[in-house]
Amino acid sequence: MGQRGPAPKLRAVKEREGNPGKRPLPQGVRLPPAVPAEPPWPSVFPPTRDGSERLRKVARAKWALWSRWLGSQGILAEIDDGALETACVAFSEFREATRSGSTSEALKWFAAWTSIAGKLGLHPSSRDQLNPREGLHDADSGWD
Repeated sequence: MGQRGPAPKLRAVKEREGNPGKRPLPQGVRLPPAVPAEPPWPSVFPPTRDGSERLRKVARAKWALWSRWLGSQGILAEIDDGALETACVAFSEFREATRSGSTSEALKWFAAWTSIAGKLGLHPSSRDQLNPREGLHDADSGWD
């Protein structure tokens, strides 16, 4: 049986909020916040594959959006490139399977995306656990 209750907040989020519960924070491994380099999408979705340009376009857009948001929250580290790439690939594949009408394939990719996206705070239900950094919507932040 899984863990009960809501998923625990990330340490970075608790620190940013001033540790409202006043409980000791887990020590864990601390990595400096950074936005990893975007993966080479043509090697992930080879041009010989049908629909590869659509997949690359969706993955590139999601990478830009998600890496920007996670980076602004101080959650993303250089080592997270694989997890973020996996989320982008899974979402692209889900979108492509939905477009082609393959329900079982779409469900498989949706399950993969929700699993990794929840760990990164990208899924709506997991995002409820996160509070945006103050000043995120300032004029100079780049967010509209």
